[in-house]
Amino acid sequence: MKKQKIVAVATLAASMLLAGCVSNGSSSLPSSNSVSSNSVASSSETGSSASSSSQPVGETIVFAAAAIPNATKITSATTDFYTVNGLSVTGTSGTNVYGTGNAYIKIAVKSTAGSLTFDLDGAKSITSVKMNAALASGTTQTVTFADSANPSGVSVTVAGTTFADYAFPSLTDTTGSVLSFTISVPTTAPLFLASLTFGLQDGVETKASSMTLSTGNISDLPIGETRQIGVTTDPVGVTFPTTTFSSDRDDIASVSSAGILTAKAIGTAIITVTLPGAHTVSGNDIVKTITVSVIDPNVFLLTSTKDGSTYGGNAKPATVDGTGYAATQNRDIQHQLSAASGILELPSINTQKILVIPVCFQGDENVATDTLRTNIYKTFFGDAAETGWESLASYYWKSSFQQLLLQGTVSEWWQCGYSASTVANWSDPEWSSFDPTWRLLEEAVKWYKARYNTTGAEFDQDNDGALDGVWMVYSRPQDTTGTNSLLWAYTFEDLRASGEEVGFKYAWASYRFMYEGYGTKLDAHTFIHETGHMMGLDDYYTYAGASNFGPMAGLDMMDNNIIDHNAYSKFAYGWTSPYVVSDSCSITLHPAATTGESILLPDAAGWNGSSFDEYILMEFYTPTNLNYQDSLPGGYPGNNKRGFYENGVRIYHVDARMVYSVYDGKGFGAWDYTDDIKYVYVEQSPYTGTTYSVLAHSNSDSRQQLTTGIEKRFRLIQEMDCTQKRDFTYGVNQDATADNGTLFQAGDSFSLSAYHDSFPRYKFDANGDKLVSPGFEQMNDGSTLPYSVSFSSMSNDSITVNVTKVA
Repeated sequence: MKKQKIVAVATLAASMLLAGCVSNGSSSLPSSNSVSSNSVASSSETGSSASSSSQPVGETIVFAAAAIPNATKITSATTDFYTVNGLSVTGTSGTNVYGTGNAYIKIAVKSTAGSLTFDLDGAKSITSVKMNAALASGTTQTVTFADSANPSGVSVTVAGTTFADYAFPSLTDTTGSVLSFTISVPTTAPLFLASLTFGLQDGVETKASSMTLSTGNISDLPIGETRQIGVTTDPVGVTFPTTTFSSDRDDIASVSSAGILTAKAIGTAIITVTLPGAHTVSGNDIVKTITVSVIDPNVFLLTSTKDGSTYGGNAKPATVDGTGYAATQNRDIQHQLSAASGILELPSINTQKILVIPVCFQGDENVATDTLRTNIYKTFFGDAAETGWESLASYYWKSSFQQLLLQGTVSEWWQCGYSASTVANWSDPEWSSFDPTWRLLEEAVKWYKARYNTTGAEFDQDNDGALDGVWMVYSRPQDTTGTNSLLWAYTFEDLRASGEEVGFKYAWASYRFMYEGYGTKLDAHTFIHETGHMMGLDDYYTYAGASNFGPMAGLDMMDNNIIDHNAYSKFAYGWTSPYVVSDSCSITLHPAATTGESILLPDAAGWNGSSFDEYILMEFYTPTNLNYQDSLPGGYPGNNKRGFYENGVRIYHVDARMVYSVYDGKGFGAWDYTDDIKYVYVEQSPYTGTTYSVLAHSNSDSRQQLTTGIEKRFRLIQEMDCTQKRDFTYGVNQDATADNGTLFQAGDSFSLSAYHDSFPRYKFDANGDKLVSPGFEQMNDGSTLPYSVSFSSMSNDSITVNVTKVA
């Protein structure tokens, strides 16, 4: 601004000012004390010098809040509650300021502090301040006056419920340029304020000798991002309200009058900042320029478009049918069944794309590096040689016999702005199953879409309106103590998600899981396990508090995160076609790790053509391919579990039968078994007739759909133990783990009668209670198993399985 001449300070008697404040007559406070038109507080009352008629007074703010209803909060720049004499106010803002319906306002309440700020139209020097005020009760109150030149402020003590004048002590600097001032009170007692009177003169401007700009990183500014151009001068404290900002390419990067820079399109723009000569020591304009390079933020994405050729593995070989058996493709795969229960999951066939968002908690900024993000990319999409075992993508390429190719994108670190402890305490009373990561998922996906200018449809390969799979890798170490359940690894569905292309099925794990494996190399075991859930598989271990133990005895990717997926998992995913037996036969099984071969024995009730039924399933295990690393001495370092290190047949009792239920408008009815996927969704409330299909059984009690009768004892998949004939579900300690003796080798045999201890109907009655004497040698559905099996001629390449049909 231009330097202005000093103006004479006007004088006005205090008694005249006070009469003006209460020209509508005296007003009663809550304590019934009335306003006195000429009351002046003494020094002994206030602890500060009282005003006198000889003290120069001038510009006045008078509060007349009659237009503001009683107890109405004043928050905006309304002028209804004050009038001004000789002072140009451009704006006001209040915190806990209320109208009284009288010729004063109330600042603060008994439990909350209050303040009132006035903005001026130009720089001023305030030489004195006097207020007319009273308290709501008989206590004392400290009131602070601060302005933009004196932010620490000066204070005065107000005493009593009678209105009086209180003069603030001299300000520390009367030559600074004041652009705003604030009256504030603490929480102990509300203040009733009637007027403010100032000794005032135009400010004397301090001029700048130099100007410095600050912008943050603008050399690679992504489209859509903003930066505040900061301006500082030497000396500090110079005011420059007419500083101008301009861009030579508004279409690339625009700048507002407040110095907010916005990136709009790829290219380069020059921003010019000018401090007019009127505000400089030399009298000449100070001009600074900065160059902004705007880029597409997608250049920061780490995206895999690999075709699988660098991952290795074997394609699924052709199958050959024989007398008494035929290779049969799965009629219904897991993705279809999940959709029939309203769960939108990552498909398990063909090329699929997942979105990986690294999440940085507040305070972890030093962890969230580009190096770590590159390691996340390698863990998910790298070649096997870039890890200590396999990447997520290379594992599934091999395990699926090149039928599932996982591609995808790792975004930049999302700075979520929350601490882990804050997130852990989030809740949503409308959702009993709410998990705090739901909200993180919603905000992360929203950020991704905005940041990279996309709808996210590239991650919805099946076009069901949900991103097929979202991974969030967070910046905190996992909590192995279990104190903070948020800091673990799990997969979930955001059931409250709504809108287009939302995140629904997602996985969540610490970056530290990448370093649990072999040596110092990257480890994908946990991420592979959780992605198995993302495609619909259940956990094969038992959850804490279960009455049963681990039916799969620890050795599986969906149990203890080791070795290859088993024959049932691959069948459910649609990767394999088992040899389905119909009569006595002899079948040469080759290693499942390289061929995917398996044998399915239907029970006497028949087989429905789907993986979702009850049957016996067999595969020839070898410690090769995806089994090799985890079967070496010492096992997997993440949990010290070691896979089988001998050849042999694994036999599983699978009960993957489906059940369905119909919603009657109030709740779902009883679950009934079905051989066919049943799915009906009624969109309109009360949703009567909505029908869902789900798996009936789980390896853990808490996930069973059927929880009464003997059905509660049935398991999804259970390993048969050859040598000890142990029942890994019941009757052994919880730490029981399968070993080489579990495998069936040449000379061994299997039948239901020989292994009846591992079948529920032999051990439990119809109510699911343990039997004192043996029960029935039956499959779970009550039928018999009309086959017995013997094994011969085992080598590293094959084993002969002799199946005999029995009456």
